[in-house]
Amino acid sequence: MKSSAETATPSDEGPATAGDPADAVPPQAAPDLGFDLDAFLPYRLVRLADAVSAEIAALYGARFGLTIAEWRVLAHLSQEPAVGVREIHARVALDKPKITRAAQRLAAAGLVTKAPGSDRRLISLTLTPAGHALMAELVPLALAAEAEALDALTPDEAATFRGLVEKLFAARA
Repeated sequence: MKSSAETATPSDEGPATAGDPADAVPPQAAPDLGFDLDAFLPYRLVRLADAVSAEIAALYGARFGLTIAEWRVLAHLSQEPAVGVREIHARVALDKPKITRAAQRLAAAGLVTKAPGSDRRLISLTLTPAGHALMAELVPLALAAEAEALDALTPDEAATFRGLVEKLFAARA
C-alpha cells in the first residue's frame, strides 16, 4: 500500500519549489516586433568598431602595455600640440574619468605632460619626446591593422565604405 505522500498530486503537496521541472513554465516565443538586432545598424556598427578596436588593442597592448584609453589619448595628442581632457572626451568617445586615469598613467610613464590650462580647473596635455617616439612606433602598427581590417573589401569597396562613413558623420554634425 502506498503512503499518502506517494499518492499525492502536485496540488496536494502545496507550493512547488523553483527547482521542480514538472512546474517549469515553457519559454514562450518572443513576439515578432519586426526588429532584428543583428541587422540593426547602431548595434552592427558598435560590434564592428569593438572588434576592430580589440584587434588593434591586442597589438599595442601586448607590445607596449597600453590600454585602449591610453592609445586614444596618445592618438589624439599626436594630432594637436596641447589638448584638454574635455576636447579629448569630445573626440574619442570615452568618459572623462577614463581619460583622466589614462592621462595620469601616461604622465607617470613620461609620455605626456600635464600643465594648467587657461582655466585653472582644466589641465592641458601634451606629448613628451618619449610620447612622440612611441607614436612613431604605434602609428605604423595601427595603420597596418586598419589595412588588415579592410582586406575583406576590394579597394573600391573600401573607398566607398569610407565615403559612406563620412556621409553618415556629416549627416549628424
